[in-house]
Amino acid sequence: TSAELAHALAAFPRNVDNLNLPANRLRKRTRSILTKAFAALPRNATILVLSNNGLGNKTAEELAQVFAALPTNLTTLDFSNNDLGN
Repeated sequence: TSAELAHALAAFPRNVDNLNLPANRLRKRTRSILTKAFAALPRNATILVLSNNGLGNKTAEELAQVFAALPTNLTTLDFSNNDLGN
């Protein structure tokens, strides 16, 4: 559920600045679940790897809303190999 995913991500120590979350089948999660989960990420994260999560099944609108919830000080966001644009 969204609460479980958000709770798991919120459990990361606050000083974590590099999150490597590839191949977690995020394509199976709804926009609401992903938005809540990404909002729970540590706010000081600067690197986030979301590669190979099959996010190509999301619309541009869905991705925009989900990515708006990401920490604002990210310097690196890797969402390669997500079949975007298909």
